[in-house]
Amino acid sequence: MLMSNKTVIITGANSGIGKESTIALSKMGAHVVLACRDTAFGKEQHANEVIADIKKQLPNASLSFIPLDLACFDSIRNFVIRFNQQHSQLDVLLNNAGVVSLEKRQTRDGFELTMATNHLGPFLLTNLLLPVLINTPKSRIVNVSSKAHAKGKITFSENRIKTRRPYMGLATYADSKLANIYFTQELAERLKGTDTTVNALHPGGVASNIWPDSNGIIGIIRRHIVKKLKTPAQGAQTSIYLCSSPDVEQVSGKYFYKKKLKQTCARAKDKATQHKLWQVSAECTQLNNEELKQPS
Repeated sequence: MLMSNKTVIITGANSGIGKESTIALSKMGAHVVLACRDTAFGKEQHANEVIADIKKQLPNASLSFIPLDLACFDSIRNFVIRFNQQHSQLDVLLNNAGVVSLEKRQTRDGFELTMATNHLGPFLLTNLLLPVLINTPKSRIVNVSSKAHAKGKITFSENRIKTRRPYMGLATYADSKLANIYFTQELAERLKGTDTTVNALHPGGVASNIWPDSNGIIGIIRRHIVKKLKTPAQGAQTSIYLCSSPDVEQVSGKYFYKKKLKQTCARAKDKATQHKLWQVSAECTQLNNEELKQPS
């Protein structure tokens, strides 16, 4: 099978696109590590329930669970320690998990929740996993971004990513998706000369648990929009493609939609902001020079 003897980490594997990606890559023969919170929220399933569900369909599926909370830097570091204790290779890292917080919320590390979960967390996780990724032949990193990145803007204040004032949840989500694009492009530059690629994607509008339940007019609009959205299985197709297809084996630093190469917005081509975001993200996550992949 296409993914036989491959090890894959999928963040947010217990719902939506992440769960569908887990099912698809398991069918291809991969061992999938479900990287998600140990406590299910809202409509999420616990990872062990997801594993049981998949095993009913695919009795031979190779699946495991390591707890991960992308909003907590200690949780990320503990995840990497446990993964490295259990595995000596990592063929694919699918940074899939994401949130939208309509109210301004802060993580225990002191960062705005949406940016921390959607960008800073994956930034830290990816950098800590780079040694095993680089040592695995033809490994891939896949970042789930969004076309919402075109509405995003990254600015800085005292070596931190500036949060919009007044706080706007959807605008902050767009900012975090632009950060995903900058991160993908900068990391691709730093991975030149290695056997590891990194790409980003827009999954399309998907009816998933990322969008919080709301009352009032926002809730009415949300329910109306959800009826027109893709199913998670449809939204997962480009993620699955970038994780597994031989067609993109040598492609890196690019942005995809519907399995096709697409252009990012003009703002995403701002190299100065891209470089600055990397530096600020490294400071925020307290990565030291030994843990950071330097430009080749």
